[in-house]
Amino acid sequence: MTVQQHFDSAQRKPRYSKEEFAQRGGKIYESQVRSQVEANNYGKIVAIDIETGAFEVGNDSLTAAKQLLKRYPDAQIFGIRIGHRAVHRFGFRYIRMIIGNVNTIREAIIPLAVLGENKQKQEIRAVIDTGYTGCLTLPSAVITNLGLIWYMQQQGILGDGSFCMFNVYEALVIWNGQIKPVEINESEAEPLVGMGLLEGFELKIQAVAGGLVTIAALH
Repeated sequence: MTVQQHFDSAQRKPRYSKEEFAQRGGKIYESQVRSQVEANNYGKIVAIDIETGAFEVGNDSLTAAKQLLKRYPDAQIFGIRIGHRAVHRFGFRYIRMIIGNVNTIREAIIPLAVLGENKQKQEIRAVIDTGYTGCLTLPSAVITNLGLIWYMQQQGILGDGSFCMFNVYEALVIWNGQIKPVEINESEAEPLVGMGLLEGFELKIQAVAGGLVTIAALH
């Protein structure tokens, strides 16, 4: 059975709680996987099946997860960034330039179109967070509405130094006039755009209420 056939037949969902993922995944990584991957893969993502201990290494979460799912279509995947305590840090339309504005509470907001599994589209407004190293967060209601496929759970570190577990999905976004697949981190807060999506772009913010926010490709 291919990964796509598996996804066509059943929606992937986590079978364990976030606490169980953290405990089982962390234990397998430390006892079985770390010694095999750490020397030459610093900064990469390792995806681990917490039921079998099988793993794959990739440059990003979804690449690693998809490689593992080719071998184990039912894998329950825990992801960790090699050499780091967490995968991401959460901190502090059809046009060639993304344009938004600064709201009255000094948040830089941009509009985004997110496409689901059946290409259904949902418009969102996301806060730019340069302390977030991932691409995009979405609340569970939006993820459910778009029918996004769950891939894995990962550990993140919050601005206060505490850890959290979050679900990882994949979606398409319309970004700089192109349809782009991105990693989605589930969070019940308002949607965040992070440095993963901003990579290769120039961000300009007029830091006053109503000020202009522009994002343009560097090349």
